[in-house]
Amino acid sequence: MKTNNALVTYTDLTTMGLIQKPGANPPSGNQCATKDFILTNYYADTAALSGYTGNRLPPYQDIVPQTTPFLLCYNLTITNNSYPGCNSYTDTYETWTISLIDQFGNAYYTPTTLTFEVQYDYFEQEDIPPYTINDTLITNLNVNAGQYQGFGQFGTYTYRNCAMSGICDGSCYSTSTNVQLISAPLGISGGCSLPPPPPPPGSPEPPQIEAMIPPSSPTLQLLSPPTAVTDALVASSPQPIESSAC
Repeated sequence: MKTNNALVTYTDLTTMGLIQKPGANPPSGNQCATKDFILTNYYADTAALSGYTGNRLPPYQDIVPQTTPFLLCYNLTITNNSYPGCNSYTDTYETWTISLIDQFGNAYYTPTTLTFEVQYDYFEQEDIPPYTINDTLITNLNVNAGQYQGFGQFGTYTYRNCAMSGICDGSCYSTSTNVQLISAPLGISGGCSLPPPPPPPGSPEPPQIEAMIPPSSPTLQLLSPPTAVTDALVASSPQPIESSAC
């Protein structure tokens, strides 16, 4: 089956190894895909499409996955720790690590600071009015520009010296429970595996591996029969365009 110069339908795009952009929900069907439709909904190589205006219909051979790294997803790792508190009590806390991953499964160093929102139920017991504080709080966990990881720490049980007596007798403490991530930037999803450790400075670049496709992406399959139309929007090509319709 000849594929060069064949126009590509909305359904064809789902079989070409392209990764769908966060928040995109492109329709399927036999309508021909324009450059604008492709770049709005998928990570495609913009250089290969640079010769087309937004409403043109690029042929099959010019629609290829983006090769420059982009942020695909994140990994959230939570570890439980403890340390000595006041008066021989043991305090416990959770350490949160968010790691950014690109389409090749490597660490993605963000050019701008990205903010994740974390919600938790906070309770504090004291010996002076109001005696207790009970609230649901939201805090930001940032991955700063130039980094691929961000860190947060939440005290699940922390003893403290009572404000009135100044004594740590176990009656004054705070807890953070039901700690959960409630929003991620750019609509990215979680669940990716941790990236390999970054190579030391000056190390040769590792060989590039095939881009990951998230679990939600469609299974690869053979292209539907190539389709094309002799339309004014189709760029000229030295090879003949097959005559059928999208």
